[in-house]
Amino acid sequence: MTVIHVVTEQDVIEHRPALIAWAKANGLEPRLIDQCGLTIEQVGDRQMIVYTEHQVGAHGAKIIDPDRNEVLKIPRSRTLTQPLPEGIGQRVCTCTLSARCPACCGTEPGADTEGDQAPGG
Repeated sequence: MTVIHVVTEQDVIEHRPALIAWAKANGLEPRLIDQCGLTIEQVGDRQMIVYTEHQVGAHGAKIIDPDRNEVLKIPRSRTLTQPLPEGIGQRVCTCTLSARCPACCGTEPGADTEGDQAPGG
């Protein structure tokens, strides 16, 4: 898995309505997603939403972890079907000096950029 986009707790606070609509469009239940944030990760040819989910009982009440005295949370992932709204979160650059991407570096993949050298070289 390679993280390609990060949504922080601050992003969740600032963009709550847009993220709620986005979560629903991706088949997620927004009230169960922990506010700590989430990531979009590349897994093979798929992009996955990776998040922490609050666990609920049969009647919809959140389950409390008695050892920690907090809501029971488990890691989850789901295939991304709708992209994040523009301007939310931070895209993580996964390019290298030998494979630059126009989104982060403003160049075509594989373009040689004057003055750039790999570490130690």
